[in-house]
Amino acid sequence: MKKKNGINKVICSAIVLLVIDICLFIIKICFKTENVPNKFSGIELLFDIMLLLFGAIGFLLLFSVWGVALITAFKKGLHNIRYSDDKLWEEIDVYKHRWIENGEYYKKMIRVINCFYQKNGKVDKLVKEKSVDRLFLRLDFLNAQMEFEDDLKSAIQSLVISVVSSVIYGLITKNEFSQALIVIIEIISVIAFFLIVIVFYSWRGKFGSYDYLINEYEKKLLLKKIAKLNKVLRVALKNEETLKAQQIVIDALIEKCKKAKKEDQDGIEKDIHIVESLQLDVKHKNKLYVRKVQVGKDKIKLYYRKERENSCYNFDLLINDEYKKMYKILEKYEWL
Repeated sequence: MKKKNGINKVICSAIVLLVIDICLFIIKICFKTENVPNKFSGIELLFDIMLLLFGAIGFLLLFSVWGVALITAFKKGLHNIRYSDDKLWEEIDVYKHRWIENGEYYKKMIRVINCFYQKNGKVDKLVKEKSVDRLFLRLDFLNAQMEFEDDLKSAIQSLVISVVSSVIYGLITKNEFSQALIVIIEIISVIAFFLIVIVFYSWRGKFGSYDYLINEYEKKLLLKKIAKLNKVLRVALKNEETLKAQQIVIDALIEKCKKAKKEDQDGIEKDIHIVESLQLDVKHKNKLYVRKVQVGKDKIKLYYRKERENSCYNFDLLINDEYKKMYKILEKYEWL
């Protein structure tokens, strides 16, 4: 947050300097040199110096911000290709450290992946916890690793082909060569393009590695776990009414977060994540007390157990812990 504020201040400073520079330039045009007496020639020189100084500093600040942004994006991109930023997945990736790739390494990796993805294994714990974000994180990481190699290959081929094309075009457009020589150059260029494509097949695997097949194997197992979780979520989220209630509270919290001070936003964001994670589905609603609560322009329902008369609004009688969490958030923001 502090870093973003610092960058914004630098950008604002650069824009202010450039605006001042433009204003000074307009003033200089309005008061041309011939209209300025000789005794004010020093002021004119000062004007020119200020124009150059403000312009140079403004552009330098902007280019420095863009440069830092590009370097940061590059570093982050490399990081995202190499690391998944999750303790569980890093436990798998640590086994990929090796001196050379051979049959034993690939056997080891298949055993490691099978161990993590086995029934009631560590990945199944994520399914039970409904940690779909962590499963998607791994899927995105595996896709990034596999696609990066293809993108790198395409980029190298495109670069080499463009360079060869430029050289050949430069040679052909010169009038120094005979028609027969031009035909020979064109034949050589076709062969060169073919070689550029075929050279990548001189290695077995991708750039000499079968890691992409290991990633594909893990991806298949991961997709099965995600499909399993989708079935659980489909059953758990049948009730559209509870989904709407959740979204009503989330929307109201987002509106509060937009209007809140910066120091209060983190707390509201945590509450939004809590509401997003709640499982509010309830069975046998006809046997429960229902309380309607106004949240913004809409209403949501809270469900209480029927144990004794006139007790439907007792906090302890809320149907489950999920509704108790919801109650506390509603109470916190004075919606009760």
